[in-house]
Amino acid sequence: MQIQLEEQRYSVPKELGAIAEAIDNSKSLLSLQAGWNEEDALPVDREVWLHATGFLMRYALRVFNLFSVSVDAPDINPCPNGSIDLSWRTKSARMLINVRREKGEMLAFFYGDLYHDKMPIKGNVPADTVEDHLACWMKNLA
Repeated sequence: MQIQLEEQRYSVPKELGAIAEAIDNSKSLLSLQAGWNEEDALPVDREVWLHATGFLMRYALRVFNLFSVSVDAPDINPCPNGSIDLSWRTKSARMLINVRREKGEMLAFFYGDLYHDKMPIKGNVPADTVEDHLACWMKNLA
């Protein structure tokens, strides 16, 4: 299976089909208008969506290639400030990643734990890279 995100094409193994489907379904976020929450929410910028979905695809592939583990598909949700949340709640772990532009750079802010604050991880990384310490932790999301 192939998935195209702007100029980047990804070969997606069938084990990550749920990730590809979640990304495809999230395209609807791009049609949200200002005030979509019946208040003052900003629309989701295409660049933010591309960075968030590219981030998800790259990390899912990295975890799969390193550990032969398929990360569960997250919920992909818009935030009122125009950013995007990737959210997981599995049997063993939870994680929230917020992708947004901060000081001119696309960053992914994350927090995860194995429930009850066991093995917590928190920080931020550039949204266009793959950091192995984060990928290693994300294997808990399978």
